[in-house]
Amino acid sequence: MALGKLKEAMEEPQQKSMAFINNMHSQLKELNRTSFHDQPTSSHSKFQTDSSI
Repeated sequence: MALGKLKEAMEEPQQKSMAFINNMHSQLKELNRTSFHDQPTSSHSKFQTDSSI
């Protein structure tokens, strides 16, 4: 009986956590897709440094 109540008490927080994780995963995938399309033509341009330093 006590284990059943514990399981029931844990269900809602677990569902909320999974919804949050799934939402974050979807947002990260969308950001990755968006940033991939916004990259400049040179794939290394973001990582170039000034060699005179």
